[in-house]
Amino acid sequence: MKKSASITKLLCQIKDKRRKQGTRHSLENILLIVIIATMSGYYGYRSMEDFCERYRKELEEELGNPKHGLASYSAIRRVILEIDFNVLSHKFY
Repeated sequence: MKKSASITKLLCQIKDKRRKQGTRHSLENILLIVIIATMSGYYGYRSMEDFCERYRKELEEELGNPKHGLASYSAIRRVILEIDFNVLSHKFY
């Protein structure tokens, strides 16, 4: 039986197409937040930001206390609009 990889390891394999200059949040952290928020019933960009606010302490602890905190709705939106869905879905498949 094939050993399964952790979701964070899979998300780290997705290429980040953003410029490094000015990038405050890692791609894998944003994608992980999107996945967890969606699984928790938070579907829109602003509701994902609400999810981050509601569970700030737990998320920051699990994500290793990111230097710039958690992503805003606009950062989440930019990542979602730029991500190649086929690559992301292939990692889950």
